[in-house]
Amino acid sequence: ISKKMARIELFETDMDTGTFRGQYMLNWGDNEMAPEVYLAPAGTGKTNEQLQKIAVNIESGTLLRKPFFVRSNNKNFQTLTVFDTKEQAIAAYENYMKLYANNKAIDPAAVEAQALDKKMVEQKSQQELEIENAKLRENLEAQEKKNREELIAKQLQMSQQEKANKKAQAKALADEAFGFYKKGDFKQAEEKFARATELDPENSNFYFQYGVTLYKNEKFERAIAFLKIGEGADVNEIERQYYLGLSYMKRNDYDLALTELSAVRAYQDKSLSPSAAFYTGIIHYQKENYTEAKQEFEFVLDNSSDKNLDVQAETYIEQIANIMAFKNQQSKKFILTLNIGLMHDSNILLTQSSIAGSGAPSDLAGFRWNYGGSLEYRPVYEYTREFSVILSASDIYSTDNKFAAKKTFQDTDLW
Repeated sequence: ISKKMARIELFETDMDTGTFRGQYMLNWGDNEMAPEVYLAPAGTGKTNEQLQKIAVNIESGTLLRKPFFVRSNNKNFQTLTVFDTKEQAIAAYENYMKLYANNKAIDPAAVEAQALDKKMVEQKSQQELEIENAKLRENLEAQEKKNREELIAKQLQMSQQEKANKKAQAKALADEAFGFYKKGDFKQAEEKFARATELDPENSNFYFQYGVTLYKNEKFERAIAFLKIGEGADVNEIERQYYLGLSYMKRNDYDLALTELSAVRAYQDKSLSPSAAFYTGIIHYQKENYTEAKQEFEFVLDNSSDKNLDVQAETYIEQIANIMAFKNQQSKKFILTLNIGLMHDSNILLTQSSIAGSGAPSDLAGFRWNYGGSLEYRPVYEYTREFSVILSASDIYSTDNKFAAKKTFQDTDLW
């Protein structure tokens, strides 16, 4: 209806969550109209030509609109929830109506207070959670190390032939597991690698590969335990630290994740270092360390050969630039402005004689200095509101053409 189009960038709440968020101020005018939502193809750029192409695709029907429903938080803010199918949107709307039956009003202040309280509780419990996770991993790692030692002890009691047969069986199982892994069947791969570690406990590479499949199957605590055990000369140390860092990240142990991923970044490995830098950038971004995050994403742009990764890194850099610019403005509580200017007036009309007389041209000429300044105190500067108090002063000082003070002019100078 309006022929207007707005491009909105959203950012994923965490790695691979599928949930994206963003806050934007859009004004569609005074007319009552509902927006239509379209998801641009991945990798779409930001040039006018590419944006026009999106508009053409919408008009031609090659880019279909997405179903969504809108929740009003108050008269100024709305939440749009977008879905892939109409059925998903209807189901979500019905569920929402069950929660808030009879059109019960939602108090935005209460919702905001609840969210703030939840955030404070989460921050308070984060350290306790990390300690608890560390204890759990230590116990799990100790148990798996003990199991491995017992298996190695049993292996030492075997005959050379029996030991060789076990190693051959383990190698065959590992090969099968790797085949399943390449097909994306991580469950089967996990089972095969687990059996391989039992048959050949001396082979650290089997423990490492088992740890990777555990990570792929989202068993992050066990993945960490086996990845820590699975180190040795036959193991790719860069890959081991990479998956160990990702596993820590999935468990929200960001400090440990940074240690491992930063080490991978330092290796300058063409394949994994850019990816590790990207995830360290995300961690710094979540911790609001924007300078460090920007450096990591710049490293990705300089070293990555993955176009999709480059696009994501560039998007984060733009978002960080916006945040840092806002925070820079937010830090300025006092703003001092000074100005000075010079004007030549070839026919000065405003004089005492002109006020008393007819106001006819005076044929008087001279220079007029204009100077002043303002002091602003801004205690509130947020994304959606601002409040400040400004004290401003300005003065005009007139002289003749030789820059000498002249009372005829200065009697009417404004302060």
